[in-house]
Amino acid sequence: MIALEHMETAIRHRREGRLAEAEAAMRRAGAHLDGADDELRAECDIVTGQIRLDQGRLDESLAHIGSAVRRLDGAPNVALRVYATAQQGSALRALGRYQEASRSLRDALDLGERELGEDHPVVAGVHNDFGVLLKAYGDFDGALAHYHRAMPVLRELYGETSDQMATLYHNLGGIEFVRGNLEQAERWARRGVRVRCDVHGPNHIAVVYDLGALAPILIQRGLRAEARELLGSVLARLRRDLGDSHYEVSVVLTNLGALDAAEQRWMDARHHLSDAARIKRSVLGPDSPELVRTLANLSMAAERTGDLALARRSRDEARRIAADSLPPSHPLRDQLEAAAWPGRPDVRRCSASAGRPAAQSTGRKGPQCRLLGHGNTNINHLLRPRAPGRVLERRIGRRDERRQHGHFHVERWRGGRVVHRRSARGGPRGGHRRLQRHRGDQVPGRGRVQGHARRNVPRGGQRVEGVG
Repeated sequence: MIALEHMETAIRHRREGRLAEAEAAMRRAGAHLDGADDELRAECDIVTGQIRLDQGRLDESLAHIGSAVRRLDGAPNVALRVYATAQQGSALRALGRYQEASRSLRDALDLGERELGEDHPVVAGVHNDFGVLLKAYGDFDGALAHYHRAMPVLRELYGETSDQMATLYHNLGGIEFVRGNLEQAERWARRGVRVRCDVHGPNHIAVVYDLGALAPILIQRGLRAEARELLGSVLARLRRDLGDSHYEVSVVLTNLGALDAAEQRWMDARHHLSDAARIKRSVLGPDSPELVRTLANLSMAAERTGDLALARRSRDEARRIAADSLPPSHPLRDQLEAAAWPGRPDVRRCSASAGRPAAQSTGRKGPQCRLLGHGNTNINHLLRPRAPGRVLERRIGRRDERRQHGHFHVERWRGGRVVHRRSARGGPRGGHRRLQRHRGDQVPGRGRVQGHARRNVPRGGQRVEGVG
């Protein structure tokens, strides 16, 4: 009885985000388990595993919940067996072991529907967990179907103003976001925030998670100032309560990196994405599929800041993890193949090949390389892709030669082909320089250039910019 009281205290602490206190309460519960039956021991294992999962100690979480599943094998409490098996699936999903997670959740759903009925609250919870897994696996329509199956059951049992409905609205906002229905996504996400505030108040840790999930939707909707304010407050709260190396901190950093990229702040984007990748490797392991989006974004940010070595390493790592852990039908696999990567011609047309970041080379917004969004909590934003048919100019030649002698060439590209080349000369520190088109250069579709074309170039050298 004493163990049960300590366990209930731990559950309350966990719901309020006080994980250290929850862990201490479970240690006290474990000290009073002598003579307890298998069901109570299994419940303690499940709660301990959930606390470890929230703390980012994923292997320990799976060990505790797996122990509960084994204890309950053949137990008469079917609802507890279903719940434990579903929690095992959630732990496997967090570890990126999607196939095993799917088997656990399918077993839980089959057992629950057969023994408890489709309208049982535990079965509705399994549908919600299955939706989260299918979203991570790339089956967005399947995830949405599971959420809709859970909704009427949870609403009838718990009412509109409940923690369960707030969680479901949070998840519906995320799935509509990755499906591209931004208006519906924002509506669901804001409803989830309102319901959660009504249940717990505005300062609850669950409200913080809801606001963090709303922010990437706002980025895509063009409400960047509100999104940055939300992400800043969420990051400060999570670092205070969970520490600097928690998985949820990496989620916010990934979103900040995408927001920085959307605003052409490439150095800030690179800094945030590098920190996010480091945390995810530490918490989830080096082969987690959660790393794919972050590394893909980091590759683009590194390329824009001139670090092609980091860009290629991040690209190769993202592709390797995606090939090993994601199904061929996953939308992210197609996005990785379609994205512009360092070393490919379409990236060279997007960047200053002299190593100077394109965002610093131009005063106006030119065509952008594609960035892939993050998905934890429902994040999958894409920057506007490179516009086909745009004309870009780039400098070619060795950087040190241009610096010392002031000689460089400029190529103009359209649709993957050079349409003409020009050369320029000038002092190493800038000054007014003249560009001259070479007489006789071949221009596709127009024959040879007749005459010369001269123009002044502003101080600081030729710009790399989009031409309408």
